[in-house]
Amino acid sequence: MKVTCSTCGGEVSFQSRASIFGVCRYCKSMLVRSDVAVESIGKMSEIPRDMSPLQVGTRGTLNAEQFEIVGRQRVAWSSGSWNEWYLYFENGKTAWLADAQGANMVSFQTANELSCDAVRKLKVSDSIELQSTLFTINDIREVRSVASEGELPVLGDPGRQYLNLDLTGPSGTFASLVCSDDEVLSYIGNFIEFDELSLQNLRKLDGW
Repeated sequence: MKVTCSTCGGEVSFQSRASIFGVCRYCKSMLVRSDVAVESIGKMSEIPRDMSPLQVGTRGTLNAEQFEIVGRQRVAWSSGSWNEWYLYFENGKTAWLADAQGANMVSFQTANELSCDAVRKLKVSDSIELQSTLFTINDIREVRSVASEGELPVLGDPGRQYLNLDLTGPSGTFASLVCSDDEVLSYIGNFIEFDELSLQNLRKLDGW
């Protein structure tokens, strides 16, 4: 779907029906989408430069299904930061690709019946069942959005804070819980080798 930026009049595309937040590539306005209308909520700051070769527009393949990176959120905590890349598949499904400290993790959103109050009571080493699989919590931290680009299914305005829980499961699976605005989002996925994604249109880096 294509909409008009309410600030500069530029054309902004939303490929995923799940996307509610976008950044105009012309004027960097942050746009919140409601049906076919968009509202500007301010200007997006520049994303800090890093050494990731990924970028919005990078294409790849996962399990014989083709996808494109349509959005990015830079997330930070007290001791570091990482990228969350929003993937849109040709069949309409979506996923997240996280790259942090040389590891690549792809996860898909799952349904849950958790409340933020319940999640905030969890502790490291606690176990919780998601989609009939038992996961163990290995990290809990408060994080914040640094900057975003492209389109996202969540609000990516700078400074937005939320609670993030990382969990490990059987056979190399992992899960994450995100508690924000009294809503809990849950994701389940796997670690994946960079070369397995057959990526194209990567960002050129010095020395490559």
